Amino acid sequence: MATAAERRLAVRNSYRKMIGRNHYSQARRNYALKKYKDGKYYSDCSSSVSYAHKDAGESFGILNTVGMWTSKKFVDVPVVINKNGTIANPEILEIGDILLFAGNDKSRKKYGYVGHVEMVGEIDGKKIMLYGHGSGLAKKHEMNAYCKTRRSTKASTPLGHRGLIRVRRHIAGDGEIVSDGSNAVETRVFLKEGDKGTDVREMQLLLLKRDPTCLPEYGADGDFGSETEAAILALQKDAGIEQNGTYDDETHHSLMLFVGTRVEITGGSVNIRSGPGKQCSILGIGRKGEMFEYQGMWEYAGEDSLWLLIQYTPKGASTPRNAWVSEKFSRVV
Repeated sequence: MATAAERRLAVRNSYRKMIGRNHYSQARRNYALKKYKDGKYYSDCSSSVSYAHKDAGESFGILNTVGMWTSKKFVDVPVVINKNGTIANPEILEIGDILLFAGNDKSRKKYGYVGHVEMVGEIDGKKIMLYGHGSGLAKKHEMNAYCKTRRSTKASTPLGHRGLIRVRRHIAGDGEIVSDGSNAVETRVFLKEGDKGTDVREMQLLLLKRDPTCLPEYGADGDFGSETEAAILALQKDAGIEQNGTYDDETHHSLMLFVGTRVEITGGSVNIRSGPGKQCSILGIGRKGEMFEYQGMWEYAGEDSLWLLIQYTPKGASTPRNAWVSEKFSRVV
């Protein structure tokens, strides 16, 4: 049986057939690996990635970018995105990983305004090359330079840019679990009121990790009732996503950001504030080396800085609350 690394290389080799050969066309996107009647090959950004996987025997369907955002056949890669759009922890990437970038379509709010995809094609130490297909021919891009360019390109969506927003993976490492139709919350990422089972309980445990007070009566009982729905709505409100009360892919992604990443204080004594900006009141002081649960990254237009949203328990308080610390004196780890 082929190892995960061998399977990823097979996908990479399939994509290499398209580099410099395939012409961009959404209308003819299914001619990535077979000639159109004019003797040419065609594909677009998402079909080229889809067909590379299919040709290597790793098919997940011929998807568009929204399909790649929502597919339960992928797992998320927990990258940390710097304010210039590059990835702060590139060592986590593997060949075949799918980088999703923002586009210009306001109707795709539910899907992060996704509009473009590239695939990790080569990893040589710190140098990573992406394989992608925009206008013209399919080609290679140096990852950091490409991510910076996308991040600096303006868009009409509320994001205001076309930078990197998510990384997903189809081929997990040896021993890792990917979607197989089981009831794990990582794979059955659509739960609603009335659902019961192990996957519901796993979701509730994650919700309690984010907010220990969110399920005060029933706790993690494996039953998706009104109390669980209220906890989901609170999560969705804090994450700034659609408040529909269901545990869908976007809600799962937001929850994993909340519970799976921390912020480390790098300055000596750093003000922790009630909002993203120096004009906001000080809730307390963070000391160098202290760690806080990461809630998300905010831009504040009035200052040349990003602000990190964290969970912080002020002195004398019994429960944590949202608070902000400047990225100048902290980092996401």
